[in-house]
Amino acid sequence: MVSCFCGSKQLFQRCCERLLKGKLLAQSPEELMRSRYSAFATQNESYLLKTWHPETCPKDLTLSPPEEQKWVKLVIHESLQEGNQGHVHFTASSLHGKNALILSEKSLFVREAGQWFYYNGVCEVEEYPLSRNQPCLCGSQKKLKRCCML
Repeated sequence: MVSCFCGSKQLFQRCCERLLKGKLLAQSPEELMRSRYSAFATQNESYLLKTWHPETCPKDLTLSPPEEQKWVKLVIHESLQEGNQGHVHFTASSLHGKNALILSEKSLFVREAGQWFYYNGVCEVEEYPLSRNQPCLCGSQKKLKRCCML
């Protein structure tokens, strides 16, 4: 059994997998954000497109293959919901080849006909070279070479 990629400390099967498989709809902007992060981590392009608002959804979405990019940590800094709009500020960390990629985004979500959608976001991306002996980005306190390194 696998822990959920979204960092909820629940099993993937009891957390985001049910949303990714279409068995449940996200009940909040944060839940949708967490499930979308899990979709990036599991290469689920169809879920990402299905939960992207039609006005801002790209026509084509091509994710980096798992051997090139591994998502290792999601931190939710703030999550707000007012009526049919929500905002989530998060940081997502990944190993991208021999570099660390840290994406910080303030996202806007909207709810239409009872379903939450990712609308857009303002993001900053930081990329820097990795050292095998540095602490892993996932927060395990292990060295990168003994943890999540590709």
